[in-house]
Amino acid sequence: MIEINVMYALYIDKLNVSLIEYKEIIRINLTYKKQYLNLLENYKKEINRYSNSKYDFLIKSTSTNVLNNLKFTRGFKDGKEINFDIIKLYLEKYLTHTTILNKTIKYEKDIKSKVITATIYKKIINKFNGKVIDRIIYDNYYFSINPLFGSIGVVQNENKNLRPDWGKSNKNKKRILDKGGTPYLKKDAESVSNYQGEEWLVYHPSVDFFVQWHTKYVAKKYNPILSDYKFKPARGKKSIVMKLNEVKGNRDNAFSLYTRTPNYKANEQI
Repeated sequence: MIEINVMYALYIDKLNVSLIEYKEIIRINLTYKKQYLNLLENYKKEINRYSNSKYDFLIKSTSTNVLNNLKFTRGFKDGKEINFDIIKLYLEKYLTHTTILNKTIKYEKDIKSKVITATIYKKIINKFNGKVIDRIIYDNYYFSINPLFGSIGVVQNENKNLRPDWGKSNKNKKRILDKGGTPYLKKDAESVSNYQGEEWLVYHPSVDFFVQWHTKYVAKKYNPILSDYKFKPARGKKSIVMKLNEVKGNRDNAFSLYTRTPNYKANEQI
């Protein structure tokens, strides 16, 4: 079982890897942006004089689309004809790095907002689990995060072997002991004359309902590690098993709600 603390550590590690990648992208594009800005500043006057736009407007733009309508007239600097194709190329490079830089800063900010404490992470996971459990139990929802991981839901299954309901049985046994009686034991019944033992074992019905983790053959073929794991539904207060037991208390309702069997068709829609 993957514990929630491990899940949190993996979650934070993934965010940190992304932050490191974004930090490097920001560094590279910021460096190039400054380099091209320095080159463009040498032609500030020429851009203002010989183009149909203004230097400050172009520099503050956030997309290379602004260059589509940019035009230059013939001009000279220091007695030489100005190569406006080079200037336009500088502007294109400058705006390209500006666009990447702005997007990456936004992504970095978004990732930073997802860095939360372990306490908050656990609360989110527990709330999510609670909602999923309620959908599975009360709506017969078959939950699947990823088709290759499989699905989790409730199925009805017939078992020809008697299965003791230890919860009810142990309560019966305690009640008998508390009143001074004797819980029935087969070996005592066979060896003691006039044996007064009381039956206390309660058995589950032959048809019962279970939480099942269903994995397709193709999933195990392409993800063989699935065969190394077993699904054990949580028990205890507000657990999926406890809520299932509450629904099973009304057998008619359980039969009408949980219509899948362990070997249901993979494409079955319920």
